Amino acid sequence: MNTYPNQNIFIINKEDVKQGSGKLRPYLTAYIDTIQTAAKNLTGNSFKLYIYLLSNVNNYTSAFSPKDVADKCGCSVDSARESFKTLVNKGYLNLIEGTKTRYIFNDVATTSPISLPSTIVNNIVKKRFKDNDTGNIYEWTYKELLTNCENNQELAQELWKGAK
Repeated sequence: MNTYPNQNIFIINKEDVKQGSGKLRPYLTAYIDTIQTAAKNLTGNSFKLYIYLLSNVNNYTSAFSPKDVADKCGCSVDSARESFKTLVNKGYLNLIEGTKTRYIFNDVATTSPISLPSTIVNNIVKKRFKDNDTGNIYEWTYKELLTNCENNQELAQELWKGAK
């Protein structure tokens, strides 16, 4: 996935819906009451963006492109940006703690903190670290920090807890 500085990133977080056979059905599968509630809470282009995000499989990660959303949803780029803000304000997109541009999309609006599996968090949340010898500042995910600590988990955990 190519991203650009300050570009918002979405990770899809929705319940898997199964057919009678138990087989997972990817893409636009959701409970009707979930969609009906969103239709009551959202209007126009905001609902279109909701459906656009809902149509992805669970745990899919995508970079937000207002131009791409505008093209796919039949709205202006400004409307796509406004729709993004609406989904944030209504609780369908929640900023991931410790990040500035990474959001979780929830098929059901929520204002409570989102807890992600550590495997996802370790790959997306970045913190700043200063090399006292060189004065260089690095911005690393936990996974990157662990690699730079030569897989010394105790050291990496101690540094991670003390970093901002």
